[in-house]
Amino acid sequence: MNTNNSQQAGYDTNSSQASHNTNSSFLKEKSHDRNSCSDSQNNHDRNMANSLKPIILIFAIIGILLVSGCVGQKDISGSASGIVIKNIYTDPQQDMIETGSNLNIYYELENIGGTTARDVKSTIYGMTWIDEIDRLNKYCIPLEKCNNGLSLYPPDPVTKSSGGIETVAFIDIKLKENLLPSGLRKTFPLKIRASYNYETSGTVSLEAYSKKRYNRDIQLGNQALITAESSIPVQTTIAGTPISVSISGPDKIIVNDAIVGKESKTKYTYHITFTNIGEGYPISHDNDTISGSNDEKYLGEGLLRVKEFRIEGPGVNVYSCLDYDANEFRTALEKSPSELTIKLRGRSVTKSCTIEILNKPGQDDQSRITWNNREFNPINLYFDLTYRYFVEKDFSITVTAPVSQ
Repeated sequence: MNTNNSQQAGYDTNSSQASHNTNSSFLKEKSHDRNSCSDSQNNHDRNMANSLKPIILIFAIIGILLVSGCVGQKDISGSASGIVIKNIYTDPQQDMIETGSNLNIYYELENIGGTTARDVKSTIYGMTWIDEIDRLNKYCIPLEKCNNGLSLYPPDPVTKSSGGIETVAFIDIKLKENLLPSGLRKTFPLKIRASYNYETSGTVSLEAYSKKRYNRDIQLGNQALITAESSIPVQTTIAGTPISVSISGPDKIIVNDAIVGKESKTKYTYHITFTNIGEGYPISHDNDTISGSNDEKYLGEGLLRVKEFRIEGPGVNVYSCLDYDANEFRTALEKSPSELTIKLRGRSVTKSCTIEILNKPGQDDQSRITWNNREFNPINLYFDLTYRYFVEKDFSITVTAPVSQ
C-alpha cells in the first residue's frame, strides 16, 4: 500500500511538476509574445516618429518664414543681370488706397552686372488718371522728362561690395475724387520700366598650327584630330550682362604651308551667336518712350552696336564677317560711333565670320603681315558690344471709392 501510495504520489508529483513546467513555459511564451508585440509596436512608433521628423521640421521652417515675413521678400525682377527693379512698396498699402487720396510709390534700381550702367532712366506706366505731360514732368527719373540719365556702378568683385542702388520715390500722386463711382473697387495694373546703356565684351583664343607641325603631332600621338564644330570657350571680360556671345567652329586652325617665292592663304569660318539672356530687350530710342527727347542717337529695336572687333595673329585678317565683306566691315567699324550693327531675331541671332591667314615665307619673323611658316601661334579675337536695354516690373494697386453718405 505504502509503495503503491508512494508510487501514486510520485506519479502525481511528476504529473503536477510537468503541468507546472508546461504552464510556466506557456506563460513565458505569452510574456515573450507580449514583449515581442510591445517591441514591435515600439519600433513601429519610433519609425513613424522618425519619418515624421522631416515633415514636422519642414512645417516648422515654413511657419518661421511666414511669421518673419521672409517668404516672397527677395523680389528681384527684370534682367537676370544688368539693372534689376526690386523692393516695390506703396503708401498707403497697395489694397488700402481710396479715391481722392495721395499715393506714394517707392522702388529700387540696382546694377548687378559687370559694368557701369549709363544714362539710367525710369518711370511708371498705367496711371490712367494722369496725362502724359504730368507723367514725364513728375513721375520720371531723372526729372524732368528723364533727361540726363543716372550712372550706376557695378558690384566690386574684389571687395564683394554691391553694385550701385538708386531709390526711386514718386510722392503725392493724386487720385481723383471721381476716379471711380461710389462704392466701386478696382485694381489698376501698373508697370515700372527702367532703360540703360550697357556693354558686353569678351575674348577668344584659337590655336593655329602649321600643316607640317600638325601632321607630325598626329603621327606622334601628341595631337587630336580637328573637331569641325566645337564650342570655343569665350572669356567674358565683363560678366553679368544681359547679352551673351558664344562661338563655335573648328577647335584648331591648320595653316597651309608655303614655299619660298609663293604665298598661300588659309580660310576658316566660325559661327558667332548673340543671345539675349536677360528678361528685357535691346530697345531703340524711338521705342524708349520714357523720354521724347532726340538729343542722343540710339539704335533700332533689337540692335547691338559692335564697338570693337579685333583679330590679332600673324598674317590674320577678316575675310568676311557679320554679313559684311572685308572692306565694308572695316569701314563700318571705323566710323564714330561704329556703324557695325547686329539685329537680334527674337532671343538670338547667329552670324558667320571668316578669317584668312596669309602665309608668305622669307619675311622677317617679327612681321605681323604673314604667318611666315611658323609652327604654332595663337590667334586672339577681342570684341565689345554696346546697346540700350530695358527691363520692366509689373505690380498693381487696388483703389476703392468710399460709399457716399
